[in-house]
Amino acid sequence: MIERGGEGFHLFSFSVIGVPIAAAGILYMIVFGHRLLPDRSHNIQLFEEEEHLHIHYYEVLKDSPLAGKTVTEALLRNLNHLFLIEIIRGDKVKTPAANDEVVQAGDLLVFSGDPQKALPSVHLLGLKPWPAGPSSHSERKGSGLFEVGIPPGSFLVNKRIKDIHFRSRYQAVIVGVKRKGELISSGFGSLTAAPGDTFILLARQGFGEIWAGSDDFYFISSSAAAKNSRRQKLSVSLILAGFIICSLIQAAPIYHLALLAAALIIATGTLSFSEALKAVNWRIIILMGSSIGLGKAIESTGLASQAASFLLKWQDELSLLGIICIYYLLTMLMTEILNNLATASLMFPIGYTMAESLQIDPAMFAMLTAVAASCSFLTPIGYQTNLLVYGPGGYRFTDYMRVGLPLSFISMAAAITMLYIRWL
Repeated sequence: MIERGGEGFHLFSFSVIGVPIAAAGILYMIVFGHRLLPDRSHNIQLFEEEEHLHIHYYEVLKDSPLAGKTVTEALLRNLNHLFLIEIIRGDKVKTPAANDEVVQAGDLLVFSGDPQKALPSVHLLGLKPWPAGPSSHSERKGSGLFEVGIPPGSFLVNKRIKDIHFRSRYQAVIVGVKRKGELISSGFGSLTAAPGDTFILLARQGFGEIWAGSDDFYFISSSAAAKNSRRQKLSVSLILAGFIICSLIQAAPIYHLALLAAALIIATGTLSFSEALKAVNWRIIILMGSSIGLGKAIESTGLASQAASFLLKWQDELSLLGIICIYYLLTMLMTEILNNLATASLMFPIGYTMAESLQIDPAMFAMLTAVAASCSFLTPIGYQTNLLVYGPGGYRFTDYMRVGLPLSFISMAAAITMLYIRWL
């Protein structure tokens, strides 16, 4: 908009449309939307209880046939219903347990899985259940549970866990996988990772800091989360408040204010420069640049004009309101296939050309494009937030279509109504 001579939008410019859409969406979910979801409360309850992950401790007795053998020689990788994740020896914790690690009498072996099904094997191996709770011990020894989600662009997607040597690559052990509303507690080696999966990992506390900026997965929760100091929390709160206030009074362009806020976070020591650099998602940066370039190419080659002319041919039959509805629907469907950034970059040149032909304020089509490209409710992969709740919430792919389709049309009606009142 600014490049084309317009004023552009400010931080709360979208509230004119966003607040009514949010209100309509919340009302829909309270009155009707939640009734469209099958009752999977039992799955959600199991997900919230970490005890369901079946992490169990066993002590190696003096006369155990395992003593003096490596993990591989003792066939501890061949148990059907138990998976060895770590070995505790005195004050030392070996996470993950290496295949060449020699088991000693008195060691504490930590397994994930279902011990009831493997009970005969446990007795034959000379193992004795250890009474202490796993969570307290893991915290005391410096390890913890991490819940991570698998995004579509992850290195793990469509790869078997054992083929990528997950334990040695990430120095972490899978103790549970949530997929399509079900919890998998064994057979992780033969599992092929898919977008939307949620992995429960047991790893050292430094795991979160090492992999926080990775594209392989995103962090949902952790029992070993780093604790920020009060000073850091205060600094972030003050910087955020200053950013919002300066945006409201339009002290500077919003991207200048965002850059200043990021610089202040580094200057106050809340993040180091290396941490801030690591937090940058370069895939998004590349996607932004390429999407904007593609949008300019669509305009310069005349494709935007041709697409706009095709849509405007139907104006006599459908009226201006009908054309706006079709444009919104096309943008909304495209964002389910691509993403909101790419969709907005591709559709805005078409919308701008239509606005010029109709002699309408281009800001209306810019707002329409931004809103429609952000209303992705039909699939779990359409938007990052959808995928974030997919595994932990126990949802299935069809749940999004069932609840999202009415919500999409409600959002469309609210958005177009407010745009019509504001600009037409």
